This record gives sequence, C-alpha cells and structure tokens, in this order.
Amino acid sequence: MKSKLAVCVTGAGGAVYAKKFIEFIDGKFDEIALVVSRTGEVVLREELGISPEGLIPAGAKSKYVFYHRDDMTAPIASGSHDFYGVAVIPCTMGTLGRVASGVSDNLITRCCDVCLKERRPAVFVTRETPLSLIHLRNMTTVTEAGGIVLPACPAFYNGEKTLDEAVSFVADRVVRVLGLSGVVGGWKNNE
Repeated sequence: MKSKLAVCVTGAGGAVYAKKFIEFIDGKFDEIALVVSRTGEVVLREELGISPEGLIPAGAKSKYVFYHRDDMTAPIASGSHDFYGVAVIPCTMGTLGRVASGVSDNLITRCCDVCLKERRPAVFVTRETPLSLIHLRNMTTVTEAGGIVLPACPAFYNGEKTLDEAVSFVADRVVRVLGLSGVVGGWKNNE
C-alpha cells in the first residue's frame, strides 16, 4: 500500500461527504494531501461552519498537508511523486469538465490529470442534478480515461435511518472504489 493519498474538495454542495471520507481514511495513510478550491472553502463554511483545517479529525492519526489550489509545484502535481490516488469529494461539474478536457489550470485538476495519466485511482464524487448532455459526456470521457465517477447518491436499502448513516454509505463507497476496503473496512465498523 502506498502511503500517500490526495483528497480534493471543490465547491459542490455536500462538504459533509469530504469530512466523513477523511474520518474513514484517517490513520490509513502516512500522509493525506488536502487541496480545497476557493468555492470549496465557502461551501465548508456555509454547510459545516468550518475552515479547511476543520476537515481534520480530532486526534488525527495521519499526517495532513494542505496545498494551495494554485501551487503547481506541490508534489501531487508531478507523476514522479509516488502517491496512491485522488478522491475529489465533492466534485463540481466545472472541475470534472476541466479534467475531461485535459485542462490543468489549478492543483486539483493537475493532480487528477496526473492520476489519470499514471493509471492511479481517481474518484470523482459529483453533486449535480439534473445532468446536462455536457455533464454526461464529461462523465463518459473521464470514465474512458480510467477515472471513476461516483455520484453522491445515498442508498436506503441497508437500513440507514439517519443523515449520518446515509453520508457514511457514500463515503464508504468511495473507500471501496479506491480499492481501500481491505485497509479501511466497512462504514459500520467505523462508527
């Protein structure tokens, strides 16, 4: 298991998914690189009342390193830097569109580009409805390039009774599609 993972938070609604996912993976990597977009900061503040630093769990076991969204010299901007993959959670359609078009205009899109070109896991937790044809084509392009588009669609067939359980279901799906289920375990084990 590689010891570094990138987590990018963009301005789509659903910042709670990022917070829960980070709780699930805490302690499973030596380093977690965090990049938050400008609008992502606004959404964190509006939805959760926290700054980006508030994403880090109390008593965190992993080493968290924040990189500025415009820092193209950050290690995760390079394919020669060894890291496991990236989760963009939540992912705006604008970010997905730039990745699909190969536009690396900030550290988030560059990190995604690196993961796709290096054939590393890249998961995009999209938050939009309804979807336009442009959105669907961008999803197809990213999928064909090796990424995984995982819309934040909570399930209710496991007996979820609370919002936290529904959010945990989605965060757990991200863990599983990243191939980390053997490392992190199911969400019911993380309570």
